[in-house]
Amino acid sequence: MGFFIGALIFFIAMILILAFTIFLYIRLVIAVKNNSNVPKWMYKIGHSLKGRGTDVYEDFTDKSALNEVNSYIIGIVIVSIVSYFTFYGRYFTNNKIAFWGYAEFLIILIMRIIISFGKPLLSFILSVIKKSKYNCNFSAAANCVIGMFLISIFVCILTFTITGLPVKSPIVQVGEYKIVVGHTTAGDLLSNGFTFSEKTPNDTIENKRNSHFYFGETVELVKDGKGYGYVNLTPVYEDKARLKDCIITYFGISSESNMFNYVKICNKDISKLSLDYFEKENVRDVFSLSPISYREYKARGHYSIRMQTYPYMLWKRYTIEVTFFSDDKSNKFEVYAQHTLWE
Repeated sequence: MGFFIGALIFFIAMILILAFTIFLYIRLVIAVKNNSNVPKWMYKIGHSLKGRGTDVYEDFTDKSALNEVNSYIIGIVIVSIVSYFTFYGRYFTNNKIAFWGYAEFLIILIMRIIISFGKPLLSFILSVIKKSKYNCNFSAAANCVIGMFLISIFVCILTFTITGLPVKSPIVQVGEYKIVVGHTTAGDLLSNGFTFSEKTPNDTIENKRNSHFYFGETVELVKDGKGYGYVNLTPVYEDKARLKDCIITYFGISSESNMFNYVKICNKDISKLSLDYFEKENVRDVFSLSPISYREYKARGHYSIRMQTYPYMLWKRYTIEVTFFSDDKSNKFEVYAQHTLWE
């Protein structure tokens, strides 16, 4: 629980900093529109974000300050679009968080440098062409907003490195019923005619917290007297809970099960997935997945994909593992959900 709370604090802090940055921009727009000054504390923030060297920023708020910030934002948008069409898919192909995080931080840093050196350069060029002096004073109000944009992106990168971002849960279809691993409750399954071998709805399930993959208790999933593989029943927050209040954090089925042909994972009939197919295709493509961050493992007879590769303190991590017999028949398909709440 401690890791979860810590990650949640980071995420909330990131949202607050982003909201504060937007608030600063709105205050600047209102001040320019009303031909007034921004609050003094905005000037102080602008001076404090000057970086190393002499403080060249002055306390004034006019249209040039707003134009400077707007140019900065428009420049970021244009360069981001260019980066998408130029570099997307070439770098960090299995981690979109890393690609956009590093790209945006670099773009914002470069745009800040361009603004800092571009304004004096523009002043010099215009003074030569028009033989008149161009006002290139730097506004502390504009620097306040621009500096907070840079800080916001840095905080976003730091937060996403700690928490990652949520990915879509794998769906296991058992007959006509869909199990969302990590979300579906035992009560949902019970209400749809499933039972758990040698268990009743009010039995106590204990999570001994002695594994990073298997949480709670492993039981066979049964319907109409037929076994549909095994699931892990896990108390959501406590160490113990009634069976009907637990969630499904694992599903596994072997080819030895008579109901193997009635199970699908991510809408793929697992009984039709051969060893040769996994050898030729990426695991992501086999299950038609497009997670924002993932890592694949492929070895003869063993294949897996891990989705949400960052620490799973806030968002769940999902893993699909496939193991094959030497005779090319599928041995076992497994789907895991992981979260620090259950460890």
